[in-house]
Amino acid sequence: MARRVTAVTTRDRIGGAVFVLAVFAAQVRWMGRAATVLSVGLIIAYLLWVATPWKNDLAAVLLTAIDLSDRFVQLARERVTGAQVEKIDTRYLAFPGAIFDGVWASFSVLHIRANEIRKTLDGFKSVLRESGLFLAAVHRGPKTEWIRTTISGMERDTYLQEWLQTAIEAVVGEAGFEIIGSRPFERTGGRYALLSTLAHK
Repeated sequence: MARRVTAVTTRDRIGGAVFVLAVFAAQVRWMGRAATVLSVGLIIAYLLWVATPWKNDLAAVLLTAIDLSDRFVQLARERVTGAQVEKIDTRYLAFPGAIFDGVWASFSVLHIRANEIRKTLDGFKSVLRESGLFLAAVHRGPKTEWIRTTISGMERDTYLQEWLQTAIEAVVGEAGFEIIGSRPFERTGGRYALLSTLAHK
């Protein structure tokens, strides 16, 4: 399956939509069943499953979404129809092993310090099926450091982890993932330099 997924995801950009469609296509087309996806961070799950014009194309995706924010958990439970929504710390996943086809951590692991990321990645790997996909999108900086800043959607000071591309690639590889693609990017009108990494177990 990994080879087919790679073919689906080698596009000009690596983002949430490409990731989910890759999982969807790989599982539904070639295995004849719905894909199971763990979304780490509920506001992203909400934007994808509710606020996009192609949400109906993902009807066969079985979504589990987690977050530590009571507000986001409640919002997702109200608006993301059919999803299993739980308040869970990303660093301590309470799921059986090998139950997801994909883990989607778009702009959520940036809240995990570099010295805790390996434990978090080990948890992601443990809940993924063989050849399952993992996507991480983080803030890119001139060095890997824990910084205080204001991020889009929150408009208040918070702390987050910035990464060098080589550093996040190294830790993802050390956790036992095989990187499919990793690239820096910037959002139009965005404040920060960003980085996305797509890998499989």
